[in-house]
Amino acid sequence: MARRPSDPNFSVLGERSIQNLYDFLNAEVDLGITFAGMARRYLEAGNSERYETNKRYALAALEAIDHFKGRLPPDLRMQIEARRSGLATAVSPL
Repeated sequence: MARRPSDPNFSVLGERSIQNLYDFLNAEVDLGITFAGMARRYLEAGNSERYETNKRYALAALEAIDHFKGRLPPDLRMQIEARRSGLATAVSPL
């Protein structure tokens, strides 16, 4: 028997999906900030190859956040956007 949107299990799955996406985007912010910090350190050390790699990873985190944040409900989207601005600040001098 096919599940209908009014099925309570469907609602639980939807909530889990949103929470998983929110957790994923928070992890992307954390990773992006880490990669931006590593890129800065490699730049200071004169290692341009690792600088470029870590910069690329930090920018990829921003892209992932921008791609998926619209799928969150407004309250969670605002929280991610606030954290994303911290990542954008960390990436901007790179």
